[in-house]
Amino acid sequence: MAMALRPLASEPRAPEICYPGEAKNLFCYTKPQGTPQNVKVADILYAAKELRAYGTGSKEKLDNNGNPVLDENCIPVEEPVYRFLNMSTSTASGCGEWTIWSDAETVLVTAKLMTTKVNGLVRYEDITTTIEGGEGATAAQQTDTIVSCGTDGGSREVKANTAQTAYDEYIKLYRGEYVAGEIVIKVVQNLDWKNANPGS
Repeated sequence: MAMALRPLASEPRAPEICYPGEAKNLFCYTKPQGTPQNVKVADILYAAKELRAYGTGSKEKLDNNGNPVLDENCIPVEEPVYRFLNMSTSTASGCGEWTIWSDAETVLVTAKLMTTKVNGLVRYEDITTTIEGGEGATAAQQTDTIVSCGTDGGSREVKANTAQTAYDEYIKLYRGEYVAGEIVIKVVQNLDWKNANPGS
């Protein structure tokens, strides 16, 4: 069963403008359409790495009676655990943003629910793939990801990999109150870090 957890270090932010096209496509904050964020690519990759580490783990597999499943060497079998970011219309409406990672120096990673009609959820693993193409991604695989925006930063809707059964388990757990997707990830400048490090 997938773990149902609240977002890491999440906190509501003031409502932001919903820009046309922001919900689906990669949007780089490059002039003249946007405002460059002056972030470091290394910080983007670091944030993605930490989010991936937070979003995946393992736990002891149990049988139908609640007993540990053992392998042929009598060692407990581990099964993967996936963490989700879930955003509801009651707590993230009006294009409000949540901070999901702020410990990456120049980079602040935020999430935005792009609908007022349904609650959205995505795996943290899919968030990191949206940011940098997945662990060990090639330059070609990063073409349509936020890191391809370079130091300007950018945003993109998370592509929910619904082939993962964890999505079905999570949605079933919450009786269909959430749908996969509907969340945009943004990589912007971390103003708290900038203000604490003037001239950096």
